[in-house]
Parts: sequence; structure tokens; C-alpha cells
Amino acid sequence: MPQWSIEVITDRKLDPDAMVLFSMVPLEEERKSIQAGKDFWEDVKKKILKKIRLYNMPSSVVEAYIRDARKNPGNRIALLLKY
Repeated sequence: MPQWSIEVITDRKLDPDAMVLFSMVPLEEERKSIQAGKDFWEDVKKKILKKIRLYNMPSSVVEAYIRDARKNPGNRIALLLKY
């Protein structure tokens, strides 16, 4: 059964058994976005919800991703599915 995880993948080679479902560098994405602050994170939440529904993942994944992304704004944060 696949397991999900949220990891900092900046400058790191991924395990070949891992599939990236969503990733971003929060600081860069927020700068490029027309939205900022709360609106930016609501948009990220919507994008992740679409992805996790495809894989029947729990909604707690969204909060975990956003929490980790906010703690690591300059790093690439990825939602991974490992087989």
C-alpha cells in the first residue's frame, strides 16, 4: 500500500519508488502569484485537495503540507507518494 510523506527535496535525488504529487518553493510561488498571504495559501489548499482526492488520501495531508511549506519557504517542499 502506498504511503504519503511531505519532504524538503531541495538539492536531493528522489527515491525511484516515489512519485511527486505536488511540489513548490513557497517563497518563489507566492512572489509569482497575483495572490498573497491567506489567499495564496487558500489557492495552494485547493490545488492539493484536487491531487489527494485522486489517490484517496486523508484531508489532513493538506494541513501537513501547508504547515511544512510555511516552515521552509525557501526550499522545495513536495508531497510524495511512495510505493
